[in-house]
Amino acid sequence: MLFSSPWRHYRYVHRNWLELLRLRGAGRPLTLLEIGAGASAILPEALAAYDKQSRYITINENQALTQAFRRKTRRLPIEVEIVEGDAANAGELLPPACADILAFEHSMNDIFQAILLEADGIDTAQGDWFKLLPGMIARINAAYRGGQFEAKLKAPFMTLLQSCAEALKPGGLLALSHYMFQYDLDLGYDPYLWENMLPIVRPWLAALTDGREIALEGYDAQWWFFWEKDNA
Repeated sequence: MLFSSPWRHYRYVHRNWLELLRLRGAGRPLTLLEIGAGASAILPEALAAYDKQSRYITINENQALTQAFRRKTRRLPIEVEIVEGDAANAGELLPPACADILAFEHSMNDIFQAILLEADGIDTAQGDWFKLLPGMIARINAAYRGGQFEAKLKAPFMTLLQSCAEALKPGGLLALSHYMFQYDLDLGYDPYLWENMLPIVRPWLAALTDGREIALEGYDAQWWFFWEKDNA
């Protein structure tokens, strides 16, 4: 799934998440927790279209992107809560079992890139994300091509994911999506890695505890991963 048109991208994301909310919520209000929304307001907009009594939370780290997100969401007719901090500390930032859906909407690659950059002592919370992006892409390419992708990324990513999963209610859904932007390819992203990031990472996700992977009709496993938390 490759996007070069912002409008085509918006329609795809909004439509698929709105359908997912309808499927899981069945008309009842939901609490949606998004990890790393950045400046994108598509998920809170989809949640507002689903049910105006629902609640949206995001854990966002980059300050400039968070400011842009505040501007985009300030008039939405739902409760929007922004938690500033590192999602790896989700267990300290949020109460347990507070969300019906935990969303990683095209944030997996951003998390990987931030892990690699911060390992080199570069602050991704304060910096200009888009100025840092070429260096992020160079590092993730080097890790993948050098056979160090799993060694450098699996442990911190899975720790973050498991910490965030604590915020899910019993029976709640973790939803992870990925797709490609032409912009990143133009910056030199390894094409195979960019297209197959989720299949490469999927075997790691089997280590998540207290739940199971599920399939949902209409959502291609190349681009989507769903995990349902066990009922207490």
